[in-house]
Amino acid sequence: MSSLVTFGFFTVAEGIREPVQKPGSSTTTYYCFYTTSMQCSSGASLPAKLRVYSPFNDTILKDNTVVFAISCAYFPPTQNTILLDALHVSALPGDPKDNDYEAFHLPDCPIPFVIGVGSVPF
Repeated sequence: MSSLVTFGFFTVAEGIREPVQKPGSSTTTYYCFYTTSMQCSSGASLPAKLRVYSPFNDTILKDNTVVFAISCAYFPPTQNTILLDALHVSALPGDPKDNDYEAFHLPDCPIPFVIGVGSVPF
């Protein structure tokens, strides 16, 4: 068994709120799905989707909002998109449309941290 956890700052966009019903369950849980990316230390940017639990009456974040997220990561072998399942998300304050949003409200930490535990068979 292995685990890959990421934590850091992500810019989110194209948010949608969708119901998910787990197999064998009669209850529906809502999640917000966002398009984002993972910046690498090499300068490359990998596309990602962030799934965030969405309680009743939750609102979708505005495009280009920066969030601090701790998430479990999955790299599907048949897709080029990283799937991030959020354990914790906190939006940074301010209006993403404001010209000073990035200069005054965001920390200078564009590359997320990755912690992996497990083995990789060759």
